[in-house]
Amino acid sequence: MKNSSKNISIIFLVFSIFLLAYLFYLSEIQYSGTKKSYFLTYYYISYTLIILSIISFFVSKETKYKIILVLISIIFGLYVVEFFLQKKFFSVNKKNLNNLNIKYDNRTKLKVYHDEKLYEPNMAVVISPETFLNNTDTKLRPLSGISNKKTIHCNENGYYSIYQSDQYGFNNPNSEWNKEQIEFLLIGDSFVHGNCVNEPDTIGGNLRKKLRNKGVLNLGQESSGPLTEYAILREYFSLINTKRVIWIYFINDLANLKSELNDNILTNYLNDQNYSQNLYLRQKELDNILEKKLFETYSSNLNTKIVLKQKFDFKRFIKLTNLRIVTIEALFRSHENLDNFSQIINLSRNLVEKNGETKFYFVYLPEILRYSIPTMKSGKFYHYENVILTVKKLNIPVIDLHKELFQNHNDPLSLFPFRSPGHFNELGYKHMAETIFKKIVDYENNNK
Repeated sequence: MKNSSKNISIIFLVFSIFLLAYLFYLSEIQYSGTKKSYFLTYYYISYTLIILSIISFFVSKETKYKIILVLISIIFGLYVVEFFLQKKFFSVNKKNLNNLNIKYDNRTKLKVYHDEKLYEPNMAVVISPETFLNNTDTKLRPLSGISNKKTIHCNENGYYSIYQSDQYGFNNPNSEWNKEQIEFLLIGDSFVHGNCVNEPDTIGGNLRKKLRNKGVLNLGQESSGPLTEYAILREYFSLINTKRVIWIYFINDLANLKSELNDNILTNYLNDQNYSQNLYLRQKELDNILEKKLFETYSSNLNTKIVLKQKFDFKRFIKLTNLRIVTIEALFRSHENLDNFSQIINLSRNLVEKNGETKFYFVYLPEILRYSIPTMKSGKFYHYENVILTVKKLNIPVIDLHKELFQNHNDPLSLFPFRSPGHFNELGYKHMAETIFKKIVDYENNNK
């Protein structure tokens, strides 16, 4: 019995060390150190487990068995919750697809890329700025995609969205850059970029439909955080004459910012107000860097998984992925970055409004879990209340889409692909664009 008690402590210690080694592999090898901030919380958990496993060697046999019984009960409970979350909230019900008579494109992105290149050699795939975080291979940092390419984006609505990138690698018709005045310049991450709908159905595309011949520019890039978005503004804002800049915030921005603050090139924009890479003059160099990355990525099977999860995802289940999303990710991620976030938003507003003719607006975009999981309604999740308060303290007009759109909608889940987590479907993007447009018109009419 004494040996079995000791063996339990040894197993506990080995597991804790293995977990730490696995986290190190993910953080430093698989992600090349670009997501250290993301894994920090899990490092703390693994360190705690190692300490507890060492202490267990000095705990009495009876106490140890009681602790093991409690741990087994807790672990069992966690997996019950994880199973429920995945079945109810984090997977697509196949019956929904059949009812909607939708034929889902199950090809991988790699397969789509090679299929499309057979008919259109001028093909590319989205390469986000996040790919180059903490990359020391090149001194030039891309903040957009490959220019003038038919670009494969993503699949959440049953089809792969594909758009023609503009002369600077953004998701716009090239003609927008030639217009005398831009009514709306959009800055943000994947929702602004237009995941996963075709260009006419993006936020920018919907605003163009309302404005007809007036200019709308979309500078959104997927997986970008506040510092990347500020850098994009610094590089491209001076090229156009715009009436309004719409900064669209999503709940993962603070976590992205934590990673961006470790990047030597991006922090130059924060620390030196005269810093610039002059990217608009160096598009050919940027395209060469991006095409090299495209070849490295899509000559193999990397990054090719599709979003649809019709079947039970055992890997996510084992890793308690969904439970972590609604607990650790929602409650504890990156609240310490609010000061940096406030600084970046203030710098962006000052940049935009320095000529006195452009207005800066902030849009808060909530997460789908707020409407599908009752416990996610708290204002503390993803620092909702803190973010809104931080921006209001800067006297920046705030459009809170949680209150202005989703809270008042009789079926908010209908705005998401198959009512499941992801970006918006075509209807969701349409409602979002219309709400932003209406609130800005109302604000400006009331402040004439």
